[in-house]
Amino acid sequence: MAYFYGGMDMGYGGMGGLYDQMDMGHGEMDGPDEGMEITFYTCGANHRPRRGDLPEPIICEIDCREMEAPPELCEYMTGQRPQFKQRFFNDLHNIDILREQMRRLERKLRRWRGGPCAVVVFCNTGVHRSVATAEALAERVGAMGVVHLNMEAKFAEYSERKRLERMGLHPPRGR
Repeated sequence: MAYFYGGMDMGYGGMGGLYDQMDMGHGEMDGPDEGMEITFYTCGANHRPRRGDLPEPIICEIDCREMEAPPELCEYMTGQRPQFKQRFFNDLHNIDILREQMRRLERKLRRWRGGPCAVVVFCNTGVHRSVATAEALAERVGAMGVVHLNMEAKFAEYSERKRLERMGLHPPRGR
């Protein structure tokens, strides 16, 4: 089952630049192993989900705060826009970080023993760097989808619902 929010565009084909030419060092993954369902979640650093907040166990957290987003595009674009991705992934610093995060993620996935799992990708606000990075990594590993938890109100509501469920209470419907 895939989770998609905000009209996700995972197609990077024809974008050109460094991303399309990027060599992760040992070839791309063939996709997830049989029975492995990977879902990526993006969010701001202060709103990272905790254990039990997501339907799947979290096997990896990826911090994108050291990556550099083009400030002139951040004012009017999210990390989903092809123009943003093109500028973002044409920065050598960002490509180096993405390559290292991909290696780290591949090590975690090799140790995972199957079944659904979650990868949490975060930056300061969960709108630009984490979104572009999660979608790039999700495409590389053949993930089920990407959920953008970047809207604080939506995530706060989701977290409160999960907290109540952990306490054995059921939140009112329609909230």
